[in-house]
Amino acid sequence: ITTPPFPDYPAGHTTYAGAAERVLTEIFGAKPGDLSITSPTAGVSHHYQSFRDVAEEVSNARVWGGVHWRTSCVAGLTLGRAIADLALSRAPNRLN
Repeated sequence: ITTPPFPDYPAGHTTYAGAAERVLTEIFGAKPGDLSITSPTAGVSHHYQSFRDVAEEVSNARVWGGVHWRTSCVAGLTLGRAIADLALSRAPNRLN
């Protein structure tokens, strides 16, 4: 794909993925069971063991697609996880 004309650092999609990973893990636990994502257009399914696996695949896809450098994706995951941790620590009604 053509590299898109937007900032590389930190990678936005991986920032969202890191935050979602932390929040969903807080709600459903570290091993929530069978996680599957199916693409109706491609006709394929991916299966994951944890929300962390999903976040890592998002990071890899951004690198392999030529959209971001690895350091940008790692920084995005780290930032997203930190933002979610802060938000969860301030939530009035913790889930667990």
